[in-house]
Amino acid sequence: MKSKPKAYVLIINNIQFEKHSYRKGAKKDSENLKRFFSEPDYKVFYHENLTEKVCEHNTKFHLFF
Repeated sequence: MKSKPKAYVLIINNIQFEKHSYRKGAKKDSENLKRFFSEPDYKVFYHENLTEKVCEHNTKFHLFF
């Protein structure tokens, strides 16, 4: 039986923006964050390039997960 995670981590990584350039290094940062938090048995939820509305929805959803 798998034990319950110690905590939940929500990572929202916006790399590409409509009016701004691509954030160099953001992919590597997200990989490092996911690896860091998965090792101590945290449940990681990862989302990339979300619109403002989708970001707000996901944040509210994960708060009540």
